[in-house]
Parts: sequence; structure tokens; C-alpha cells
Amino acid sequence: MSLEAIRQKIIQDAESEAERILSQARHEKEAALEETRSRLTVRAEKDRVRLLENLRDKKARMRENALRSEERNLLNTRRSLIDDALNRAVSDLVASREYTDLIASFLKNCDLTGVVDVIISENDVERITQSFLYSHSSSSMRFRLSPERHSSRGGVILRSGKVSQNATLDMVASLVHEELVMELSQLLPLERLEDL
Repeated sequence: MSLEAIRQKIIQDAESEAERILSQARHEKEAALEETRSRLTVRAEKDRVRLLENLRDKKARMRENALRSEERNLLNTRRSLIDDALNRAVSDLVASREYTDLIASFLKNCDLTGVVDVIISENDVERITQSFLYSHSSSSMRFRLSPERHSSRGGVILRSGKVSQNATLDMVASLVHEELVMELSQLLPLERLEDL
């Protein structure tokens, strides 16, 4: 075999081997690209699903927070309405003719004994007098008008020794406030925005 034939054979074998290597490299490149595309597609789908779940969860939390906030606002409004109604009721009661009947009822239900000091508000000086108190005293309990005054709008504080009973109208209103809120809540259920 001539030198030229050997050279041609080497070139031919080299070109053939190079073509085989290039073909294999293209095939491996395509396989690697396909595997990468497949992995990226699966990962993108997982990311999309996770993102959708996160968005759904965030939207649900935001909606729930908005509902809770609105319910608090409704409850606060309801409490404010009750507060206003109680304040008007106390003012109306203090100005009514039946006010002294209410004070007489407080005195009648007093469970203290002996001399009981009666502390009144400055507004009641002309209505609740010593003679009024004397007319409601009994053999076991004598009411005495105290020179001390309380700051409530009406009602009395009854004191015997170190024991006091607060029967001021502001105290009575505060005691019935929560009870009224509960009763009204049963009559007027708190609407949830999601129900509207």
C-alpha cells in the first residue's frame, strides 16, 4: 500500500470517526436538552402549583382577616349603640318622676344594718333629703344623709362602717351593659360578610 493510500485511509478513518463522534455528541446533546426540558417542565409545574396554593392560602387569610376586622367593627358599632342607649336611659331616668321611686327601691333592698350613710350626687341634693331618707328607714336600719357626694349622674352609695354598696346609675348601667350586649347579640346575630 502506497504512502498516499495510507494517508487517504487515515484521513477517511479520521473523518468517519469524527462524524461518528459528532453524531454521538449531537445525540447526547439532544438527550441532555430533552432531559433538561423535561426536568424544567416538571419543576415549572410544581412551582406553578405551589404558587397557586400560596396565592389561594394568602387570599383566604386576607379574606378571613377582612371578615374578622369587619365583624369587630360591627361589634364595636353595636357596643357604641348600646352605650349611647344606656347613657340616654340613665339621663332620662334621672330626669323622670319615677327617679325617687327607684332610689326608694335601692333603699328598700339594702341589706346593711344600723346607721347607713347615704352618699348622693350633687344633682340630687333637692330630691334626696334627710326627711326622704328618714321616711325609708326601719327599726334595724336608719338612713343618714352623708355630706360626701359621688360623681355619678344619679343613684346612691350606701355605707355602713367599712362596707359600701354602690347603687349609682353608672354602676348599674355598667353591670347590665354586657348582659344587654349578649341579649342583643342573640336577637340580632352578627352578620358575617361571607354570608351576605
